[in-house]
Amino acid sequence: LEMSLLTLQSNVKEKQSELEIRDAQISKLVDAARAMDEERRRLKDSEERERQAARKTFDDAIMAEKERFLEEGRRLMDLRVRLEREREDVQLLRDEAERDVERRRADLEEDEKAGEDKRTEIESEMDRKQKTLEADRKKEGDAA
Repeated sequence: LEMSLLTLQSNVKEKQSELEIRDAQISKLVDAARAMDEERRRLKDSEERERQAARKTFDDAIMAEKERFLEEGRRLMDLRVRLEREREDVQLLRDEAERDVERRRADLEEDEKAGEDKRTEIESEMDRKQKTLEADRKKEGDAA
């Protein structure tokens, strides 16, 4: 009986040693699993930060491009307004030039008509003087 008790005690100590070894192994595995979970969490956090940074960079680039596009649109609208004003100015200058040409044409026609009237008047005066001169010569010739 004593022998059996000693054997049992020996078996119990052996089993306790095995349990302690297994407990130590399990503790190591649990620590390793915790370390892996912690590393996985850090990687996930790091990836999330990188993803957020990339998203922010992308959003910033989109906003910068949008702002550039809007600025270009404003610049084009300003150019369009300026072009329209210049077209209006050119049309006003054309209209004024056409009126000036018409005015000058009318003045020129008046001057030509006045010149023709003056020439006709001068020619009539010369014809009258010529006739008077011829009549005077004829009288002198008759008198002589």
